[in-house]
Amino acid sequence: MIPMCTSLVPPSAVVARRPAGAATLVAVVAIAAITLAVALRVSFSSLSGLLTAFHEGQAAAAVAGLDGCVDEALLSLTRDAGYGGGTFSIGAAACAVSVQGSGAARTISATSTVSTFINAATVDVSLSGATVSVTSWLQDLD
Repeated sequence: MIPMCTSLVPPSAVVARRPAGAATLVAVVAIAAITLAVALRVSFSSLSGLLTAFHEGQAAAAVAGLDGCVDEALLSLTRDAGYGGGTFSIGAAACAVSVQGSGAARTISATSTVSTFINAATVDVSLSGATVSVTSWLQDLD
């Protein structure tokens, strides 16, 4: 028989050990979560900036469209004193123009729409032959 040497280790001496890579794994997961959160925040900020720029562009197109609508009405009045208005497009803007009045005094009501942006103006003009003079321009600032 072979003698066996056994020693008993008291239970207080037994220490539970974590696997060697557990702390590293927790650190990597935490860093990945923080990186993902930062990336998402930057992505949403960029998207918000793009939408703001897009809407500013549409608002500017509606303002420019209103000028074009009124200019078209003025040009039409120089060509035809009986011009009463109409609807047409100038670039991205949809225009609606009406001309009221008779004789030398006329009032042009113009509306320019681009997407949800609407600009309107009321322009008083004076006709003298083929010359049209603007006497008043009131723009709706809503």
